[in-house]
Amino acid sequence: MVNINLNKLKINSFTINLLIMKKSNLFKTMIFLLLSAGIIQGCKKDNQKIPSTGAISATASSDALVLTPYGRVPASQVFADDPGTTVSVENGRVVEKNDASGKVLKDFGAYDAQTSNTPPGRNLALKLNSLAVTSGTGYYTSASVPAGDTIKKFTTRWIVPVAPTNDSTQFLWNGLDGGSLQPVLQWGNGSTTWQIANWYYLNGYHHGTYITIPAGTALTGVITLTAHTDTSYTYTESFTGYAAANVTVVRPTLANSTAECWESYTNSYIYFPNQSYVGMTNINCLTLEGTHPSLPWVVSTGSITTPSGKNTVVVSDSGTNGEVDFYFR
Repeated sequence: MVNINLNKLKINSFTINLLIMKKSNLFKTMIFLLLSAGIIQGCKKDNQKIPSTGAISATASSDALVLTPYGRVPASQVFADDPGTTVSVENGRVVEKNDASGKVLKDFGAYDAQTSNTPPGRNLALKLNSLAVTSGTGYYTSASVPAGDTIKKFTTRWIVPVAPTNDSTQFLWNGLDGGSLQPVLQWGNGSTTWQIANWYYLNGYHHGTYITIPAGTALTGVITLTAHTDTSYTYTESFTGYAAANVTVVRPTLANSTAECWESYTNSYIYFPNQSYVGMTNINCLTLEGTHPSLPWVVSTGSITTPSGKNTVVVSDSGTNGEVDFYFR
């Protein structure tokens, strides 16, 4: 027979209920603290400053090299501009602002004056040697306007070549300031189509919206100085008829030299488009002074040997209807 002590049973029952209540209250307290921490953290995030995008300061995870019209550069230094924005230097920092609201959307860090005119990678890309995996091969030609003149508008027209037969990467562009500003036609680089995008350098390698373009299309790359002061120069880059690709950048420096370039990441002409050449035509250079100075092209030819023996041929150095031909065969 089992003897039951009722007094002890009552005490134990009371103890058990008390422990359950304590655990329940403790659980509720923990839930409250976690929710409070989330709310506080959310408020902190709402009040944080716009984070830096990490331009120039590449991280290990984003330091893989990617192909650009400036050569192979760290992926962390390549930025896609948002539509309806302008990148400029304000209070010593490079920022992207919404054109309508004026709100700062991105901060690319302190302005680096040392690389504003010669982007890192540009000299590498223009070595035009046979080390295609590093710098690319191709053709580059440049010309400056007379001292005292200021380029207001620079345009070039060309026909999109036939598609290359392999997956190599090719860039074709006209530009200012050694390519610091350049409307670019691109083949490959992850796509088996021709695409246009406007590129520029300012504390990183920026580009606008990509648009697919079929072979045989007539393109006109345009770079326009739309406003300026003694310390600020606003440029718009565009392809005529493709406004969605436009970009606008405000630089602290003037872009006053011209360039035409065929930049190919291969070491044989057989990977070029299968046609004789592409003509960079209707080259037009208008200055703020209202003149169209001739362009004394200085040619840098790569190591590619074509069947015709030709690489870059300056047909005309006219400032109103100039032409430079890049030979593929």
